[in-house]
Amino acid sequence: MLPSQLPYNSAVMCLSKLKLWVTLVTALFLIGCNVDIDPVFENANEFSVRIHESNKAVVEYKMLKGTEGYKQCVDWVQANKRGWSPTPASYVPGVRVSGAGYDFNFIGDMVVVNYKDGQFSKNVGKNEYEFLIQKNT
Repeated sequence: MLPSQLPYNSAVMCLSKLKLWVTLVTALFLIGCNVDIDPVFENANEFSVRIHESNKAVVEYKMLKGTEGYKQCVDWVQANKRGWSPTPASYVPGVRVSGAGYDFNFIGDMVVVNYKDGQFSKNVGKNEYEFLIQKNT
């Protein structure tokens, strides 16, 4: 029987199943897709750091270009360019490092980056960003 000969309910059911399959395949592709990130820091003279607790910034400071903290941030990003996954979710702020056109949000054992190419997440160890917290505690 051709699709045009199917009763209306059968055609709707076929379309619903097709939409479900397309959604599942897309989700699996996004979950399994690792990308590289490459935010540009050349023009950044400083990073803003905000440490949040209960969704409020409790500590805020700047890391100026040429300081040890600034260098540690750039080195961390250079060492972690690979293995990011696209993520459409919204996240509660943790330790945020932002500059012109990018925002890194360290939350427990993960980090989320927003920049011109989209939003991506990656698992990290808390010890990898400890230097951001210790600076002002």
